Parts: sequence; structure tokens; C-alpha cells
Amino acid sequence: MSRLAFLVALSIAPFAGCAKPEPMQRPPVEVSTSQPVIREVYNYFEISGRSEASAVFEARARVSGTLMPAPDGQSRFTEGDHISAMTELFLIEPAPYQAAQDAAKARVDSAQAELNLADANYKRFQALFEKNAITQAELDKEKADFDVKSGSRPRKSGPEESRHRS
Repeated sequence: MSRLAFLVALSIAPFAGCAKPEPMQRPPVEVSTSQPVIREVYNYFEISGRSEASAVFEARARVSGTLMPAPDGQSRFTEGDHISAMTELFLIEPAPYQAAQDAAKARVDSAQAELNLADANYKRFQALFEKNAITQAELDKEKADFDVKSGSRPRKSGPEESRHRS
């Protein structure tokens, strides 16, 4: 029988520790309360961060050149100032632009002089051709020279026709 008692004790042993332990009692939590107060409440946020302008304007010259100070020596604007459209912000040194304009005018004058010479030669050759002093080929060469000079002449705006075009 001791064997039977041993087997019964062995089969009951795993259930011996299955009893539910009593839960631990915690002390009640202290809660502080206050009476409601009627007052105006303002909504605001304190947020750290960075702000940026909604529109950024970069003042850049559209042409190259050296910036010159204003005639009165004062700056034309101060950074952060409000400016209106068409406000003169910079003065660019005019000498290089004046030189380029003068060179262009000289080229126009030169082309006009070459055209005048070609026109005079063509008129002379027409008179010689009418007297049978030159051939048709020589007259055609002078007319072609006149047409080349007339075509290379800078034109004003708008179509103009040469007075010797046939």
C-alpha cells in the first residue's frame, strides 16, 4: 500500500500549487480636486521652429556691367524696404554700352557708304551700257554688287524696298 499512497501523492502533487493567491491590496490613490472657475481662456501654442517669407525677391540686373553709386552717394534702397514696381534700384556704368552703340552706328554708316558707292557705280555702268561701252555681264555684276550691299545694310524696323530692284 505504500506504493499506492506514493502514486496518489505523486498524482496530487502537481495540483497542490494551483490555488489562486490573494491579490495584493494597494493603498488608495490620492486625488486632488478644485472648484471650477469661470474665466476667459486664450488658445495659444508655444512652438519652436523657423519661419520663412511667403515670397522672396532677388534683385538682379538683366545686363552685365559695373554697378555705380547713385549721383548723391546714397543707396537707392535699404534691404528690407518696400519698393514699388519700376523703381530704379541700380545704376550701371554706361561707358561700355555707349561704346557698343557707337561701334554699331559706325558699322551702319560704313554699310551706308558702301551702298552709296555701289549705287553710284551701278548708275555709271547703266549709262555705259546704254552707250554699248560695256557688256551685259559687266552691268549684271555691278547690279549684283549693289544688291549685295543693299541686302547687308542694316534696316530700320518695317519693310523697305530698294529703289533699284527689278
